[in-house]
Amino acid sequence: ARTISAKENVRLNGVFFAQDSLEINVNTVQNAKNTFVLQGRKVSDVDYTGKMAFKKLKAKDASIIFLGDNWDETLRGIPVEISEEVDITGAIVVNGSVDFRGKLKGYMTISNFSFYEGETLWRGFLRGGQIKGDTSVHVILPDVIQFGGVPSYE
Repeated sequence: ARTISAKENVRLNGVFFAQDSLEINVNTVQNAKNTFVLQGRKVSDVDYTGKMAFKKLKAKDASIIFLGDNWDETLRGIPVEISEEVDITGAIVVNGSVDFRGKLKGYMTISNFSFYEGETLWRGFLRGGQIKGDTSVHVILPDVIQFGGVPSYE
C-alpha cells in the first residue's frame, strides 16, 4: 500500500508494507506477530516521502523496519517517530533517524537517534526511550526486495 493507518481498537496480524507513510495508533494489546515495513523514497534534493509514526502500540511480538530507500541525513525531518505510548517486544531496524521515546524489549539497529526541541534538531541523542536487550528476537532483512514473478531462493 502507499499509506497505512491503523487506529483505535483494531487487531493487527501480519506484515504491513507501505511505500509513503505508516501510522499506528491502537488501543488494543497486540498478541499476534506483526511486522511494520516502510520503504520511503526521495522525491527531490531535499524532500523525502517516507514517514512512520507509532503513536500508541502495545505488542508482544513486533518488528519495525524502515528501509529508507535513498535516505540520507541531509534530508528534512525525522522519518521514524515512536512515542512514549509504545511498548513492544521485538526489533527495530531503521536506515535513518529515529525519535524514540517508547519502550523496547529486544534489539534495535538504527542510523541515529534524533529529536526536535522547538525548531532545533538534536542528532545523536536519545530522549526518554527505554531499551532492554533481548537476544532471543531475530529479524532477517533481505538485501534485495523484488515484487512480482515467482518466489524462489538461492
